[in-house]
This record gives sequence, C-alpha cells and structure tokens, in this order.
Amino acid sequence: VALIGWLGFQGAGLPKQVSSADLVAQLEQQHFEQKQALLVSYQTQEPLTKDWQSQLSELDAAANAIKAALEEDPNNKALLQMLQQVYQQQLSLIETVYNPKWQAI
Repeated sequence: VALIGWLGFQGAGLPKQVSSADLVAQLEQQHFEQKQALLVSYQTQEPLTKDWQSQLSELDAAANAIKAALEEDPNNKALLQMLQQVYQQQLSLIETVYNPKWQAI
C-alpha cells in the first residue's frame, strides 16, 4: 500500500523538469530584480569607491562567459553554481560599496 501511495504521489503536484536554459533565465531574472532593488535602495547614498562599476562590469563579463559556456554544456552543474556565485558577488559588491560592515557596527 505504501508503494502504491508513493507511486501515485510521485507525479502528482511535483514541478515539471526545468531545462537548463529555463533555469539560467530564471536566475538571470531574479538577479536582475535583486540588483535593481539594491541600487534603488541606495540611490540617495554616495558609494565609498569610484571604481565599483568597473568591478561590476567585470563580473557581468564573467557571467556572460559562463552563460556562453552553458549554451555549449547546458547540464553542467558546476557552471550553474559559478553563475550563481558571480551573481552573488555582484550583489555583495553593491552592498559593500554602499553599506560596509565596519560602518554598520
């Protein structure tokens, strides 16, 4: 009975298999929204450094390179993790430039 219940549940209500391209698109959209929200929240503040946008551009270039590699190897989980890390580094950079931890103490 437990096996029948599990087999019946297996397909019910579970999300469909997400393609790598869909996952990358979702990550990209989520990152864009988070990045925009951060930038809007800090728009009235001055950044602590002047070159932070060039650092952000370098991270954008890294993300684009990873996305290009994912087009060649869409099932590469390491590349997906790298993309997530680059996106997180961008958000951390923005937070650090506008709200450093030493200033918050």
